[in-house]
Amino acid sequence: AAATTSASGNTTTASQIGEYLFLFSVSGRPEQLDEVIDYDYQRALVTFAIKTDHTRELQRIINSIRQLAEQQLSGTGVEVNFAGSANNSDIWAQLLISSQTTSILWSKVIILVIAALLFRSLLTGLYTVIPVSLTTLFIAGAAGWAGIPLDVSTALAAGVAVGVGVDYAVHFIFRHRYESRHGNGDTLAVTQATMRSIGRTIVFNAAIVSVGFAMLFFSRFPPHVKLGYFVVSYMLLSCVMALVTLPLMHYFRQQRALKAQQARDEE
Repeated sequence: AAATTSASGNTTTASQIGEYLFLFSVSGRPEQLDEVIDYDYQRALVTFAIKTDHTRELQRIINSIRQLAEQQLSGTGVEVNFAGSANNSDIWAQLLISSQTTSILWSKVIILVIAALLFRSLLTGLYTVIPVSLTTLFIAGAAGWAGIPLDVSTALAAGVAVGVGVDYAVHFIFRHRYESRHGNGDTLAVTQATMRSIGRTIVFNAAIVSVGFAMLFFSRFPPHVKLGYFVVSYMLLSCVMALVTLPLMHYFRQQRALKAQQARDEE
């Protein structure tokens, strides 16, 4: 008779399995058997109770079951399919993460194109996306270094960060261009005027919105707590990146322009 070997090493023959099924069918509640196996005994439903809803743990459990099934049922012609809330959550999370990552990359490209058209400068378009790109890389790198997996909360927070970071950069660049046109041409004076006006507004905006999202820290739903931490981190770091990198880039751009002008004058 054919036999199967379980993960613990115990061997069960086909006749023993048939006896178990017969005993169950003549028990006090034989209708329960219809819930786990079909009439021809060709399909069975095996249910696992999982005590976690974390995406990383669900994926690890599902992969372990899939590997065990391949090892134990290889060559038997048995096909194993997954269903249920845990499997659906894992699939939805993977789809959301992959689609969100792709959307974030494309959004930066589209923002670059639109900003370049509005400001009529490809370099200024690059200035618009550089702060938020640095913020995303820094937060993602820190999360990876800390062992925090990419899941639904982190992917959604990155999407929020793109909109917020670009908003800060656009406000700063517009104000900087305004101060440049109405100032005396001194780079330091223009930057100081920009920081005193729109720079202060950007800081207030980041602080107020961060306090709002910080309320998620007190949620009893773990994904909301993680979302709150990441959004607040993105908000604050986006503010710092915009107020540090943009003045530096404008300064070096102005210095290059001055050197090029001096070189033309000497000729």
